[in-house]
Amino acid sequence: MRRATLVTAAGLLLAAGCTAGPTVPTAPPPTTAATFAPSVPASEDPAGAYARLLSMIPDTIAPSCEPTEFTETFPAEPGQLAGADCDLPIDAQIDFVNYELYVDQASMDATYDLLARGFQNGGGTVDGPGCPEGPGPIANDDDRALCYMFLVDDAQIQWTDRAHFILANAFHDDGDWQALFDWWMDAGPVAP
Repeated sequence: MRRATLVTAAGLLLAAGCTAGPTVPTAPPPTTAATFAPSVPASEDPAGAYARLLSMIPDTIAPSCEPTEFTETFPAEPGQLAGADCDLPIDAQIDFVNYELYVDQASMDATYDLLARGFQNGGGTVDGPGCPEGPGPIANDDDRALCYMFLVDDAQIQWTDRAHFILANAFHDDGDWQALFDWWMDAGPVAP
């Protein structure tokens, strides 16, 4: 089973079961989503959606990616068109990244919020100065980004790209927040 599926599933299960608890410090979703509406074919097949997603993943990462396998146990999130699980080489600056393509900003933001609540309520850490110093939200123009620790001491980051309706998560096993932040600055997605 892919690492992203485990992290995503754990975050979603914890968020779904936890209705009380501290709120996660994230920026509210922007109200001008229509300005960034990419063309999404209404009848896009999974292979076409994955090919489109892969075209927006930086060339240094894309060769390490495989399509996310959706199952009855781990289905796609509401509004999710495709996912890419990317196990990077041992000598890479980061260990793993997952990119998810959504049909619209509302679906992407809903999953971002659900995961962030799960990280917080499930014993993770999302409060703090933010990367590159540690967990916490990152100022990221109109997009959203959150560095966090969840169940283990890995340095992890979750971010959105409004222009392409992509939600991504990545981690660095050794807990090096600066290395994670430096990698994230070029992690895309990029315009196809």
